[in-house]
This record gives sequence, structure tokens and C-alpha cells, in this order.
Amino acid sequence: MPSGSAPLMLQGAIAPGYCMNPNFSIVKYDGSTKAPSDMSKYFGDVKEAFGTDSRSRGELTWNEEVKSVVDLFGMEHFTNDEVLGFANRALDDKSLWNSYWNTYTKGRAQETDCLDECVHQEVCVIACGTRREKWYSCVIGYGDCTVGNDSYLGDLSNLGDITD
Repeated sequence: MPSGSAPLMLQGAIAPGYCMNPNFSIVKYDGSTKAPSDMSKYFGDVKEAFGTDSRSRGELTWNEEVKSVVDLFGMEHFTNDEVLGFANRALDDKSLWNSYWNTYTKGRAQETDCLDECVHQEVCVIACGTRREKWYSCVIGYGDCTVGNDSYLGDLSNLGDITD
């Protein structure tokens, strides 16, 4: 995608078996360019609404979790360039990373913290997407999403076969 275009954003799935809450996003558009300019996120707490304790209300309430993705992640615009900038800053800024991670995992129990190598791998997904060759290239340290020397890719036996 061109650097000035809106980013592709993965939205949360509803997976009660994984203790994930239902959620949705509202995208704001620029009136003159018709380009997406920001996004807010909402979720409903299923356990709070339908749990077995006395605080259960019996109806789902939608809560605004993120008022502005642009503000939350310190971006100036809702573009691919800004998302890449966020990914680079998140590698070194633990507070920024924690804001992202806590928002990303909202409503799902976090069994372990995402630290060091996990952070690097997650940031590579943000920066490069899930195309295996580009993600591997980022993970092994090329610093960008271009596919590097394939001989290094074979050393990543713990990450699976790149030809899968």
C-alpha cells in the first residue's frame, strides 16, 4: 500500500472459547478527501453482562475502549507511514508498546507478558504484515520488510518452514 494511504486494520474476532469480548470499530472519514482519518474502538464485556455473580446485568453494554487510534499511538495522520512510525517507536518505547498491547488484548486473559522477542515479532507484524517472507526478514533483523538473504531464513527452524 502507498505510504500516504489508510492502513489495513485487522479487527477483533468474537471467540468466547478464548474469553474474547465482542467488539467493533467506527472509522472517521475526511469530508473532502473521503480518506479514513481516525478510528475508535468499542467492546462489550460478556462476563460483566452475563456472568454468574450478582453483578451481572443481563444485557451487554458497549464501552468505548479507544476514542482515537491516532491519539493513542501518537500518530499525526491515519496512514501507512504513521503506522510504520508507530511500530518503530514501539520497539524502544515501553509505555507506547504497553498502550498498544493492553488495547490489543482487551477482554482476553493474558497468560504471559509480551516482552523482548515477542514485542519484536509483534512489531514486525504491524510493520510488515503477515506475508511470511517479509515477516521473517523483519524478525531476523534486516530492520525493514524487504526479503533479505535467503540463507539466513533457513536458520529459523523454530519458526517453521518458510515455504509453508
